[in-house]
Amino acid sequence: EGGRIQFIATLVLSDGSTRDVTKETAWEVLGPIGSVDASGLFSVKLTSEVSELGLFFGAVTAKWQDRSSGQVLSANSSAITVKTAVPDKPTNVGG
Repeated sequence: EGGRIQFIATLVLSDGSTRDVTKETAWEVLGPIGSVDASGLFSVKLTSEVSELGLFFGAVTAKWQDRSSGQVLSANSSAITVKTAVPDKPTNVGG
């Protein structure tokens, strides 16, 4: 646990200009890999599925809706791999 990724949603307008719509975007995590808050901050969470398998894949999806036209734009992140870290086995010294 503890890994984080900050996602940013940028709208590219027809004139080539850009607008940050991160806070206007609906964020969702696909797969049991963590959570994402309203600001687009993804936090890894090791669920029992991840712990049992040791590895799980998922993604973050973003949906933005134009208030005037109602048009919805969406995008998915690249695959996010969450895996458990197995600590080295302790060495038994002296018996």
